[in-house]
Amino acid sequence: MKALKLIIFLSVLITSCNNNSKRYNGVYNQELKFFKKEFVKHMPRGTNESFSYSLTKSGEYGVTGIILKDKNDNKTYSKIHDSIIKVAIASYLPSDSCLLVINMFTTEKNLSSKKKANSEELKLLENDCLFDKLPVPSFLELEMEAKTRCKLPDSYELFVLEAKKGKYWDEKYLTDGQYMPSEWKHGYSKGIAFDKVNFDIIYWFKIW
Repeated sequence: MKALKLIIFLSVLITSCNNNSKRYNGVYNQELKFFKKEFVKHMPRGTNESFSYSLTKSGEYGVTGIILKDKNDNKTYSKIHDSIIKVAIASYLPSDSCLLVINMFTTEKNLSSKKKANSEELKLLENDCLFDKLPVPSFLELEMEAKTRCKLPDSYELFVLEAKKGKYWDEKYLTDGQYMPSEWKHGYSKGIAFDKVNFDIIYWFKIW
């Protein structure tokens, strides 16, 4: 919970309940307007009665973006999953030995620190296995206590819908890129992750 207290200045975390789902949907939809439409067109505009989202509007903590976690029934989950498989440009598992994770060195302990890694840790960015990988987020803010590099449990599968290198937004929303491989110093990633056990779906957009 310490991490949540530190990030609260730049993020919003809302979990809806039955009585407030309509109001929270309205807040969430309003927050989406902060981003360019092309960045978040894959995000749902209405969610069910059990959802949460995390929003960051500054690169100070290593990335700007939004993550939404939505609970679904089996039928809805399968329909969305099958449609995304057809359009995804890459897929990964949290347990993959080589993942290009955005802001990969950020932990609860160094969240408020500008220094996220030492020289030895930075050598991980030079790993040849990262050459053909597309970036996916660290889901640290969801506090799922997973031990994988991307902080998601092994029951998830990640699908990248789009990822591009370069600067695509105002500098004030970007990072200095020091904790990414040189070819991905700046860029963005958007996609969807599916939990085959609990039928949860996580949508993301991240830019740095």
